[in-house]
Amino acid sequence: MAIAEIIEHSDEMALEEELVAMEVADEDYKVDAKIFPTLTLENAKIALTEFSDKQTPALKTLLKMVDFEIEGNNLVVKLSLQQMEMTDKIKVEWQSFLRQYFNLKNLFLLIKESEDEITTRKAYTAREQLDEMLIENPELMSFIQKFNLKLK
Repeated sequence: MAIAEIIEHSDEMALEEELVAMEVADEDYKVDAKIFPTLTLENAKIALTEFSDKQTPALKTLLKMVDFEIEGNNLVVKLSLQQMEMTDKIKVEWQSFLRQYFNLKNLFLLIKESEDEITTRKAYTAREQLDEMLIENPELMSFIQKFNLKLK
């Protein structure tokens, strides 16, 4: 074999090895690539369920009742004033979760006050529920004291 033939032959082998390596890398990429859901109401409900599962019981209950809609890349959530107060601490975490879930860096969580807000406050936490029960039935306090009951 001549020197030119050896160089040409080695270049072809290197090229073939590189092509095989690229195909293997492409296959690995296809296996490792995560398929992100599109931003639809159904997928948003699934994402909301996944997010709420990581929250406190009171927030979990509240998030299951949330009314929302999609406007472009914005998830618009309608909450009462009381619900807005409760979700204030998790807004940033919630938006971050949604951005990662849908793989959309320009997704925004917009929280708006619900127009048909009920003027009475709802009891979400155990303490609020107990307070409401005590208002309805003050004798409950003597029962709590008699059996030395406490909230968790």
